[in-house]
Amino acid sequence: MACVYWIHLAEHTNIITQGYIGFSSTTAKERWQHHKYDSKKSRKRSYPLYRALRKHGEKIIVSTLLVGSSEYCLEIEAQLRDKPNTGWNLAVGGGATMLGCTHSADTRNKISRRITGRKLSESHKAKMRAIGRTPEWLASLAKARQRSPSVPSAETRRKMAASQRGRKLAAETKEKIRQKALGHKRNVGRPVSERARELIRQKATGRRHTEATKLKLSRDRIGISVSPETLQKMRQAKRAPLTCPHCQKTGKAGGMKRHHMDHCKFKDQAQCPVSQKLSTDSWKPPPTLPAATEVSPRK
Repeated sequence: MACVYWIHLAEHTNIITQGYIGFSSTTAKERWQHHKYDSKKSRKRSYPLYRALRKHGEKIIVSTLLVGSSEYCLEIEAQLRDKPNTGWNLAVGGGATMLGCTHSADTRNKISRRITGRKLSESHKAKMRAIGRTPEWLASLAKARQRSPSVPSAETRRKMAASQRGRKLAAETKEKIRQKALGHKRNVGRPVSERARELIRQKATGRRHTEATKLKLSRDRIGISVSPETLQKMRQAKRAPLTCPHCQKTGKAGGMKRHHMDHCKFKDQAQCPVSQKLSTDSWKPPPTLPAATEVSPRK
């Protein structure tokens, strides 16, 4: 829904000849934020509305006159500002020339080339962080995200992935990311639910590293020295006996992990015959062999 708004002072009483009448395809509050930002641009500082904004500051009042369709709001704006240079308006109302317009691919490429590689000063970055990031603004942003969570579509995600594919980060950027991540304890001590554990297990089950990944892991380990204490722990862990929960066999860790545990042939059976305990009713003594008879030596 679009709206028509009136920017004025408290002493203004005539909508037709005083203040500024504007049209917005969103809300008057959002359009007012754009006006405040544009008032600081050098090429727009001479506009009557922006001169009034810098002069009166907090005395400025923004009022929403009506809310409706874009066509109806533009028609009302044209009636309220039917002549140029009326109040704080320079142009005739009803002329939303950029409504529904999009930049061509050539224009977007020009804009991209112009801003690519541009470096912002630290003071400029601080000002950008401070503009609008008030507690009230953050609270309203959180409510808006709850009403309509920003979940990109599959097509948008494909475009985002394509734009990032093959991108190489500079060494300076990598160092900044590394320094920022040092000492990060976001997930330290964070409990993981059983459902999350099961999802992680299902995702990792059957996953095998490719030969290229194995080669990269091997290269990353070259030159890494292990302390004697760590080597001793590794030896103890490898020699520690393990018991298979499916067939109840016990053996060294290497063989048990290779042939038992998750690879045990009795894993999917209800009860392993080896570990099955026979009841006293079905138990029978083993057959006995006949007694040996003496054989006289052959003459």
